[in-house]
Amino acid sequence: CFAADRERLSDLYEDALENHASAFDTYARALQLDNGNESTLQNLERLAMVVNRWPQVAQLYDAELEKLREENPERFVELALRLAQIYEVQLEDVDNAIGRYKRVIEVDAENQNAVRSLDRLYLQTDRWAELAAILEREAEIGQTPDEILEFKYRLGQVQQLQLKNV
Repeated sequence: CFAADRERLSDLYEDALENHASAFDTYARALQLDNGNESTLQNLERLAMVVNRWPQVAQLYDAELEKLREENPERFVELALRLAQIYEVQLEDVDNAIGRYKRVIEVDAENQNAVRSLDRLYLQTDRWAELAAILEREAEIGQTPDEILEFKYRLGQVQQLQLKNV
């Protein structure tokens, strides 16, 4: 109820007053009341693009993650994946993106999205030891024999060519 009122107030700021910064602030407060409201999240991210407030979105989501870890692990994973994307794409902060993907794996060890993202980011940043570890995990959770074979092959390549483990 209160979150819905905040959403209507945000719409008023944005539509009638064309005050995107105030609309962003109102959605930010609404997020703290209901971090599971997809509409609030979408509007907050849309407005962050308009008013260039991605660092604030990252801070807000980080604060919400702390609340969610114990009380709602499934929601924690969803929001942490979203936050990792924000760090990676909007903020171009690979280290923080990696940190959030790793937090997802702490809660959901077989999360394909997080594991594959870590694979991509470790490869992109030449973090060979970390890439080897994530390739081992991918080989363990692979869906098909071909996929498992591909991960093991890549692991062998990294170990031989990058880590010099022959």
